[in-house]
Amino acid sequence: MLRFAHLASLAAAFAACLVVSVPTGSGGVGPSSFGPTRAPSTTTSTTSTVTTSTSSATSACGSGPAIVAVTSGTPVSGYSLAGGVGTPILVSGTSYYPYSFGQSISRQGAADNCLNVAYFNLHDNGNSYVPISWDVGRELTMDWDGSSSVIQTRNNTQWGVQSWFLACAEQGYWAVYLQTGKDTPSGETCYLTQLQTTN
Repeated sequence: MLRFAHLASLAAAFAACLVVSVPTGSGGVGPSSFGPTRAPSTTTSTTSTVTTSTSSATSACGSGPAIVAVTSGTPVSGYSLAGGVGTPILVSGTSYYPYSFGQSISRQGAADNCLNVAYFNLHDNGNSYVPISWDVGRELTMDWDGSSSVIQTRNNTQWGVQSWFLACAEQGYWAVYLQTGKDTPSGETCYLTQLQTTN
């Protein structure tokens, strides 16, 4: 009986890690409404406080490339994509994880003694800003272009080629969305940036 109680608590903890918050906002704008020109920073009039911290050089699961915001002139320039389950965030400093790039993007998880793989998944919400999550063991998005050092979606997918992301101040962190048009989450301060892998 004790074994089953222990398994139930582990299952509940694992299920809690898989919950993903999907924001809502205004209607979407089709990709044809903007061109491939260099995107300017976009913000709303809301003031937010963003927590910054310097992350370690390597994860507990080993070392690999970093994924870094490379658009100069934004508050997130030079920040790197942090690990963890759920919404990806940008943090100051450089975080190196054992990432794998192809039609999917994955990394070894540190929260579970490096036993499981988390996948970088897109979640269509009907807006031009597309929520992203790190999902353990759930490879849902096979639309990434692993041949480019700039993180982007591939042609001939529902997204087309998209290489711009929104970094939005949410609950003290810079949450990351794929940007396919001009929408931003309501009431949030957001900046357009590109993400690139570095060694």
